[in-house]
Amino acid sequence: MRAWPLLALLLAAGGTQQATQPKYEARDYGIAYIVTAPTTVRASASVATKEVGTLRRFDLPRVIEAKTGWAHVLVVPPEGSGGSDYDGWIQVPTTDAKDHLADVLDAALRIVKVKKQTWTTSVQDDVVMGRVRPGFTKEQTRVAHVTIQNMGGEPLSITTNETAAGVREEWLYPRQVVRFADAKVVEIANKEK
Repeated sequence: MRAWPLLALLLAAGGTQQATQPKYEARDYGIAYIVTAPTTVRASASVATKEVGTLRRFDLPRVIEAKTGWAHVLVVPPEGSGGSDYDGWIQVPTTDAKDHLADVLDAALRIVKVKKQTWTTSVQDDVVMGRVRPGFTKEQTRVAHVTIQNMGGEPLSITTNETAAGVREEWLYPRQVVRFADAKVVEIANKEK
């Protein structure tokens, strides 16, 4: 299976920025993609066509139309950046729409929280994707578990044991058990769905 950067549908409020001479208006499109890895924007829905731009991590281009494996997007640069609006095509994963939408909304919540942190890029990427890694702090673990159903990323339960080696905790989540030693993740056990 090919690994894709997270390009996910997000129901977004209509944009307020307008292009100078727009072919498409951002405010007319209420669906955006969340981009968590640099993504090439192409002139048409083919990898053989020329590159017209690149999206950066956490950009939110507006979707104009979609076809299997591709989305036609409107890119609206941040106000004051001096860039112009443009449109093009990006490759997108094909997944089950219901699961995909839930994953997108969860990732959108995590992006908001990650942008406020000074974590390394690799930690930010893992947290946005909902992955916990050994060495994570308790805060990184909580944010990685933020979902629509659990806005604070709190575990279902916490078990604490004090030993001669230090304090050990076990955090129980619906699909994962995370074990800490001295406030750092030392073990992750994933549960079957």
